[in-house]
Amino acid sequence: MVVNTSLGINTIHDLEGKAILVDAPDSGFVIALEKIMAENGMYVNQDYTLNAVGGSKIRYQDMVAGQTATGAPAYATMLAAPYIEQAQANPNLSDIAKLSWYTAPYQGTSIALTRSYAQQNGTTVIKFLTAMIMGSMYAANPNNQSVVIADIANSDAVSTQIAANIYRDTEVNTATGENVNEQVNQQGFVNTITLRQEFGGFNTTVNSTQLAQPGPNAIYNNQYWQAAYYNAQKQMQ
Repeated sequence: MVVNTSLGINTIHDLEGKAILVDAPDSGFVIALEKIMAENGMYVNQDYTLNAVGGSKIRYQDMVAGQTATGAPAYATMLAAPYIEQAQANPNLSDIAKLSWYTAPYQGTSIALTRSYAQQNGTTVIKFLTAMIMGSMYAANPNNQSVVIADIANSDAVSTQIAANIYRDTEVNTATGENVNEQVNQQGFVNTITLRQEFGGFNTTVNSTQLAQPGPNAIYNNQYWQAAYYNAQKQMQ
């Protein structure tokens, strides 16, 4: 959670009565936000409101400007890499809370596809995942750190120091970064489902542990990852 200190926001409780920038009212970012706020005794539409303005890049730009495109104050928002590291380098912005302080591990950003597509295009899915895993293995290798940081700096148009911080947060930090070898974090998946249920993300009650179990007809099917991981190991040898 990033706040705008130039607008007098220094703590979570300074957000009482304020609108917090979000991408959409019911996104994963909002559920993470609600968890942080609730742990500090504050609840949406009671102690604070949401202002849906768009994706991470837009919210980061609004925070830097101190206001949204419509002129509303940009008091706070939730950000992830690479924008959180850029915000940390801005003297008017402060990173005051992390979801990992309250819920960890957490299965965050993921790639999803329909079961029918996977069944009809299994080879393509495995090749794609193989490339993802090989990239993850390469980036996680300390011998490649300088090359990866230089690529991050170029791709995100940031300084080498900010790129190094992005690398630290996404490749080295297991609490906030990428999953090892792009594998779903089983407990993180359970925690994500539990958190979504805690804040009204389902129309019915679900069993988080059962729902997170992998299987060919489950919402998490790990057979494609297993095949891709085997391929990646062979090609990286």
